[in-house]
Amino acid sequence: MRKTGVPALWERLEAGKSIRAAFGDPLYFAWRGNPAFPPSRGNRSLATIRAKSVRAYRVNGKIRADFEDGEGKWTMVPVEDLRLWHQARGCDECRGDAFDRRLESEVTGKGALLRIGLGRPFRPDGQQRGCFLQINSVVWPNRKGLHLHGEVASAIGMFPEPERIAVR
Repeated sequence: MRKTGVPALWERLEAGKSIRAAFGDPLYFAWRGNPAFPPSRGNRSLATIRAKSVRAYRVNGKIRADFEDGEGKWTMVPVEDLRLWHQARGCDECRGDAFDRRLESEVTGKGALLRIGLGRPFRPDGQQRGCFLQINSVVWPNRKGLHLHGEVASAIGMFPEPERIAVR
């Protein structure tokens, strides 16, 4: 086993250009803007996208993000990154507004690598069943010392820092 840096990791993950290239056209958009895709169709339920820009924030205690890929803008996408959820709930330095400020400074910018997934089929009131878009992980190339993604999350044994990910 050897170690790889972030640039090599990007290439190994074969980041795609867009959500539409990965999953096809959305079936519909929820009232807040998050897209739903047809259940049991398509080649995949996970993809890696190089975001042109991303902005994370909280709405009613839940982490959401708006981002732009190679073909469009996506809004109110749930962020299910376990590192961020742990920080929001268990980090003394991230209580209250401090977490929101860290989201603003550390999970906002250009050039993030987003691991995107489709959730389980769900039928909102008055809509068809759909698999909604979600962000499973956010990786920043060449950013060191990030509290929400770096040493603190690694120290609790959840995820290694991106620079230290082992590749076989």
